[in-house]
Amino acid sequence: MSNGRGEIMDRKEKLGIAVKTERLRRNMTQTELSQKAGVSLRTITDVEKYRGNPRYDTMYQLIRYLNLPVTEFFYPEHDSHLINVIAELAKFADAHKSL
Repeated sequence: MSNGRGEIMDRKEKLGIAVKTERLRRNMTQTELSQKAGVSLRTITDVEKYRGNPRYDTMYQLIRYLNLPVTEFFYPEHDSHLINVIAELAKFADAHKSL
């Protein structure tokens, strides 16, 4: 497992993109999200612009409030495996619909 600067930036970008995408999907402003998730407006701005290092408590509040998949941020290598399993299950289900 690499801990290079690029990997850290990728994680920050992934979190920022996920937070912003879900906030916009819910038609929320940054201010509304900060109030409802219990974090500062500055934190929301920094996360969405990939700045700073959010504390664990902050990430926890955002991930929980927005109902984001925790594995996406802490175990990203599991996402591709999960996607493959879901795809296989879908094929299996489609194949057995005609029975």
